[in-house]
Amino acid sequence: MKSNLEARGVHAWFGKHHALENISLDFNAGTATALIGPSGCGKSTLLNLGSGLAQPSSGTVKVAGEVVNEPNKHVAFMLQKDLLVPWRTVVGNITLGASLRGGVTTPDRDDAVAMATHSLCNLDGEIWLR
Repeated sequence: MKSNLEARGVHAWFGKHHALENISLDFNAGTATALIGPSGCGKSTLLNLGSGLAQPSSGTVKVAGEVVNEPNKHVAFMLQKDLLVPWRTVVGNITLGASLRGGVTTPDRDDAVAMATHSLCNLDGEIWLR
């Protein structure tokens, strides 16, 4: 079966913490895979490497045969906990996906403002969201 995501000899260090040590694995196309383990064992680090949101300290990560060395707009994952990016505004969090795909358009921003205004504040008027 063809591998969609592969890691070979991957190590990830965060300061003195060795988050991943010599990981080699394949996630095959057309299959569902679950990463299960205790908190702090490297599950999220591995997903961040596969999506290009982080780089391995050593080793190689590939998606569809291509080395991942920057954020990959063809990769998405959902963590077990829904989180906001604390340094972004409400609208910035809503448009995060669009910004990772290459840029937030005016319609994206208008939709985000409408969504935030209606859902978060239960208002139909204008609101200051910056």
